[in-house]
Amino acid sequence: MDNILKLRKAIIDDLGSTAPRLYYNYAPAGATFPYSVFLLDTVIGTDGMINADLTIDVADLGTDDTAVETLAGAIQNALDYEVYFSNGIAFESYAVSRSRIDEKDKNIMRIRLTFDIRAYETIETNGGQG
Repeated sequence: MDNILKLRKAIIDDLGSTAPRLYYNYAPAGATFPYSVFLLDTVIGTDGMINADLTIDVADLGTDDTAVETLAGAIQNALDYEVYFSNGIAFESYAVSRSRIDEKDKNIMRIRLTFDIRAYETIETNGGQG
């Protein structure tokens, strides 16, 4: 599996309990609010290291921002200074920014979180047999 695909899967796995409605690139039609959508902008480093900018948009519908703020805060807390190891990939993440996105439709509330990610392919072993 490609390292970018491994990283996408690792982010979804890592945030699964924090953000159960987390989608890559776009939310499906009719997605239940609140939900989150993430994108990875990557610069491939050397020796298998990936440097990536992770953007997560957290969205909710309505005028009470409690749910969107709570979800954004939970995601930020889960990923800021995070170190994750699983399924052939390891990554560390650091929060960069948190900002409100002004929507034309005032019934949609959106918060954008950005993170710096450094990911590495890990060596899988079979019971110490290599």
